[in-house]
Formats: sequence, C-alpha cells, structure tokens
Amino acid sequence: MIQLLSLTALLFQSWAWSAHTDFAIYDPIDHKDGVWSAETRALEPTLKKMGYTVKIIGDSELLSLPYSFDALIQPGGYGTERVKRIGELGFKNIRKFVKSGHGYVGFCAGSYLATQNWDWAQESTRQGGKLTDPDDYTEYRNPSIASLFLGWAVGPFAWHPWNGGTTPPSMEPVKLFGKQSELFYYGGPYFDFSEKPEGLEVWARAIAPKGTPSYALEADGQPTIVKFNLGDGDVVLSSYHPVFTIKNGKREVSTPNSTEWKLLLKIFSKSLGK
Repeated sequence: MIQLLSLTALLFQSWAWSAHTDFAIYDPIDHKDGVWSAETRALEPTLKKMGYTVKIIGDSELLSLPYSFDALIQPGGYGTERVKRIGELGFKNIRKFVKSGHGYVGFCAGSYLATQNWDWAQESTRQGGKLTDPDDYTEYRNPSIASLFLGWAVGPFAWHPWNGGTTPPSMEPVKLFGKQSELFYYGGPYFDFSEKPEGLEVWARAIAPKGTPSYALEADGQPTIVKFNLGDGDVVLSSYHPVFTIKNGKREVSTPNSTEWKLLLKIFSKSLGK
C-alpha cells in the first residue's frame, strides 16, 4: 500500500512537472479578441528556439488561479477588445499573479493593457499626421484593468502619420541601453510616470526621426521600454515588437544574434526574475 501511494505521488509530481510552462501567450484566436495573431505565431517558435516552454491561452485560463505558467505575454493588437473579454476578474487575477512572484510581458497593446490610464489618438487633425493637436487624444481611465503600472500610456507617437488611430509598421530610431538602434514600431505608447514603479529601469527611449518639426517632439526622449517590480513579480513593457524586423520592405521574424533577438532574451529572462 505504501509503495502504491509512493508511486502515485511520483506520477503526480511527474505530471505536475510536465504541465509546468514558462510562458503563456494570450490569444483566444478569433476575430474579436484584439490580438495581433501574427505576433503570436512569431513569438511561439522564437520562445521555443530560446529553450523556453510556451503555450497559447484564452479567456478562461485567466479567470481562475493558480495559473500553470510563470509569465504571461500580452501581444500587440488592440486593447479595448481585451478589456471587455478578460473582464475585471481576469485582470485582478493577473495582478495577483504578478504580485505573488510571476512575470508579465506586454508588447504594444499589451503595454497599454498593463497601464491604468491611456491617452490614445483617434485621429490626426493636421495633414499627414505630422502634428497632433491635444484634442485628437482620447483619455481612457481603466480602474478595473490589471493596473500593473499606475501612470499613462500615450500613443501613437506624435510625429507619425496614422489612419484611424494606427500607424503603418516601420523601423523607428530608439536609444536602446544607451545606444542608437531601430526597432519595429506599430502604434505603441511611451510611458508617463505619474507614480514611479518600484525598481524602475528604463531600457529604451524614443528618438524623433531627423526632420521632425519642433512642434511634434512630444515623445522624443520618452521611455518606450521599461522594466519594474510589482510585489514579488517582474513586469516588462515594450512599445515595440522586437520579434519582428523589416528587410527589403518586408516584415521578417528576428533571427539569432540580432539586436532584436538579444533584446527578447533580456525581456523574457527578466520577466522570469532572472
């Protein structure tokens, strides 16, 4: 009997270990989930190549704790749809999950989702979107969402043209760990710290492209990739999509040893507290 119980315990431990996952990517995979699934399809194999375990989850997996993964990734896309789908309970669970010692990674829309307040430009009054009047921006205050970050996420950047609130994807200049580089951008925010998060690290700041007029420099020098602590957990928010790059006018998945790949390695390892 004792041997049987020991075998049962061993089998349970083996099952529990096999069920453990490093990262979960939120993507319910339907047309109204607000997720840019192209990013999910790029992130999943990239994480595996880096040696991490990963799975795709939907709404139901966020509604009950404990979660069976160590860090949650919210990809790019649109935030408003996800606020409705995940709901107050889901976002409260995410906050509890992170505070208890786990990780959260937000790319573009995923960064908006982690931030309590958004300042989002619905339209551009000036031709080509080179100058955005303050009236173009609509404030969204979201007390029920995860609120991992209590400041503001402001976007798209003022110097970009856009149509209906989104910018065409492009490689944009950025000061990354003190050195100028370029990263794939598609409408993400910069971060305005009305309250400084614990353990804040600013990894990247926006650089206005050459020729940007002085009246459109609102985002120049502002934080665009940040890492901070929430309770015992770690949060990394990126305005950019480093899983992608643009070569010869076409979007491609980042490759090993590239700047983007090295950035992703740091993002993922830090979100796991390493």
